[in-house]
Amino acid sequence: MNTSLQASELMLKRGGAVDPAKFLDETFDLLSIPAFDKGEPEVVLGRKIGSSKKCVQPGDVLLSRIIPHIRRCWVVPVERGRRQIASGEWIIFRGNEFYPDYLKHYLVSDGFHKKFMSTVSGVGGSLLRARPAEVERFEIPLPPFEEQRRIAAILDKADAIRRKRQRAIELTETFLRSVFLDMFGDPVTNPKGWGTTTLDSACLKITDGTHHSPKTLDTGIPYITAKHLKSYGLDFESSPWFVSEEDHVPIYKRCDPVKGDVLYIKDGATTGIAAINKYDFEFSMLSSLALLRTDQNILLSEYLCDWLNNDRVKERVIREVSGAAITRLTIRKIKDIRIELPPIDLQNEYRSIRQSAYLSLEKERRIFRKLEKLFSSLIQQAFKGELTQSTTPLKEAISA
Repeated sequence: MNTSLQASELMLKRGGAVDPAKFLDETFDLLSIPAFDKGEPEVVLGRKIGSSKKCVQPGDVLLSRIIPHIRRCWVVPVERGRRQIASGEWIIFRGNEFYPDYLKHYLVSDGFHKKFMSTVSGVGGSLLRARPAEVERFEIPLPPFEEQRRIAAILDKADAIRRKRQRAIELTETFLRSVFLDMFGDPVTNPKGWGTTTLDSACLKITDGTHHSPKTLDTGIPYITAKHLKSYGLDFESSPWFVSEEDHVPIYKRCDPVKGDVLYIKDGATTGIAAINKYDFEFSMLSSLALLRTDQNILLSEYLCDWLNNDRVKERVIREVSGAAITRLTIRKIKDIRIELPPIDLQNEYRSIRQSAYLSLEKERRIFRKLEKLFSSLIQQAFKGELTQSTTPLKEAISA
């Protein structure tokens, strides 16, 4: 028989704390937010931990309340011979009523996450926090323990397949970054001594999209903003926007994006991301995006795109707008950016390697997107009580 409990009955109120500064030479396993992103606890001496931490134990479920739109939930692993401590940004769940992996999946499900985000306060960015006092009032469904274990096993299996594909994508991306650095050197220190020029001199056209926001429609001419641009390309599939032919014409006359152009986010939190337009149909875009059309005799789009996406280049470019309330690159600033120009033959060699890698990447991303949808479907079925061993999406995920 299914039941539910208020989150307050599962959340740890007084689990104890420790001040690592009093144990200078003791080594701890620290479960911090950065450690979660890396995939394992930090092994760190007490002298290097700057503040008091929460005591945790294996089987505790940790839910991040900081920057809550990023879904972070962690089951404390088995002990490795050291005391386990956690940063204060975690909401801790402990109890015998839940199977840890079941609760983990529930706490990152769409249904819970929507309610969780309704508790958020703060002015933005890293200052956003979910409020535990409000989370306490949420009802958490708890089927019989063995059913929780069964659901968790199915979701863990599907999630492992999904993560395997994600890892393959990350390895290919890491390979390309390594090839870029090997062929061209660090783009900031320029150890190979390439000649430099401004983007204005190396491009045939640099402009941006419309500076007014047209009315968006359910059908019409595709219309993109910064949120549609990823480092791997344009994403027309998620939350597609459209404008009328009437609104599109003046926008297209301004920027007329064509296949091979480099699109570059110049406004907002994702400033600095670049991608190559691989489509040959017309679309409109907002001024948060710049368009760079290179002179292919001296600067290939593939080299420019990956140069702009280099972390060191991004840091340098963002410094140009430091101090601004909103990160914003003007077209003038973009034109003035200086770029190294390796020989065009070397750029062509890199283009060939990149194109081959991107064929593999696109296949992996298609499969990964399918797995994301299947995993989301499994999650929804799980918490509606509809998940069975013979669930079709699970079979599809395993065979993908």
